[in-house]
Amino acid sequence: MLAHSLSESNTPRLVWRLLFLTLPLALTTLVGALDPDMAAFLGLAMSGGLAALSPIYAFPMILYGVALNNLTFIAGVHFGWMIIAGGTLGSLVHILLRREGVKFSILFLVMVISFMLLEINGGLLRGSVRLDRLFALAFLLVYLGLLTSMNLFHLLYGVFGDDPRKAFVYMVACVGVAVVASILTMLSSQEFSMARSGELGLSIGDTESSPRSLSNILGVVVVTSVMSAASLSAKPLDKMIWVSVAFASFMGMVYTGSRMPVASVGFGITLGLIAHVAFSGRSSRPINSLWFLIFLGFVYLLTESLLSMGPEVLPFIGSHVSELRLLRPPDIGSNVRFEMWGAYLAEVNYLKLIFGSGIGELGNPHSLYIGTLGAFGLIGLSLLSAFIVYFLIKAISNRSAVAVSIIAYTVLVLASSSDVDKSYFWVMMTIAIIFLRIDAEAMLTDPESQPLSRGVA
Repeated sequence: MLAHSLSESNTPRLVWRLLFLTLPLALTTLVGALDPDMAAFLGLAMSGGLAALSPIYAFPMILYGVALNNLTFIAGVHFGWMIIAGGTLGSLVHILLRREGVKFSILFLVMVISFMLLEINGGLLRGSVRLDRLFALAFLLVYLGLLTSMNLFHLLYGVFGDDPRKAFVYMVACVGVAVVASILTMLSSQEFSMARSGELGLSIGDTESSPRSLSNILGVVVVTSVMSAASLSAKPLDKMIWVSVAFASFMGMVYTGSRMPVASVGFGITLGLIAHVAFSGRSSRPINSLWFLIFLGFVYLLTESLLSMGPEVLPFIGSHVSELRLLRPPDIGSNVRFEMWGAYLAEVNYLKLIFGSGIGELGNPHSLYIGTLGAFGLIGLSLLSAFIVYFLIKAISNRSAVAVSIIAYTVLVLASSSDVDKSYFWVMMTIAIIFLRIDAEAMLTDPESQPLSRGVA
């Protein structure tokens, strides 16, 4: 059956195209293990060159940069933001070279303008404006606004000659493979180290930064890969590859030791599977769903058995590491986050509560929502909530279980980490938006096209 699937598909062409896009990831991963600063400049050049061809080509590099954002700092600029800058500049070059009319997502435009005005207002209240972080956020939103305004279905179809949904799943999956490879190679080169003695949890670089960025992106790769295998129409080999990538990415999350992303993965996949069953209705084929659940159960049991053996079975882990931080229950009673949030809400005045205090007022708020409230007030939090709700409604109306699961994962995982001017929320939401754009454009091209699986051909 697998041979038949390969013979009747454009898989060889898809593989070669994906190799073209993932070669920059592989080179950056290799160089990063040897010299992170050199990898940052290489990533900037690679993302800029790919985006000049088309912004969608640079998206895997952007996603990779976000995962390894804290790998190094150059002149105060993070590794990930250098790659984002390359993607944005390359996108502008693409528009100039192609002489196309500039199309920009109205929602991203509203967010850019609103956040700028709110930051200026917050700066007036405190006497200073964080232009560095404001322009970094604006740079990212400009790239994403240009990317999500393009006709992605025809672009991916023309390049890969296959189902654009499948092509994009592979693009996201390749990032998961690259990030896991980075974890292993940088453990061996000591760029990553153990954050706590006796417990498996990583810290990044000389600054011993949190590995949460790695976990956030690996988690979205797991959710995307599993839900694509569950709900999209694809060959058995494709689905096996996606679930295998999800397994590898989850094992990468075991190294990082971040617990909230793992819980969020379970939440996102569960909600996505419920949505898939609801969207499929009578068109679903129970036998296909049964086989997939059996395979998923096998992967789950394999993961459980590996975790039960402890960290000593994992590569590059010394004998001094005896526990998996992932399995340690959280201590909610003495959580510093709650104390910080309570102190801020107890002291903030009504003016700052409505309009915000500006970016960085809370330092590291450890929550997208508290960070948005602190930076841009209730107005900014309302805009962010409307942004999420709008695309969640679009995902439901498009019957896209993949988009529903990604949005659910993103909403939960960033409840205890990140800030509004960080890149995680925006790039993870963009994955869902791209799926929605592809589905909507596919429906215009072929009204019979649906994101739901019709079984294995």
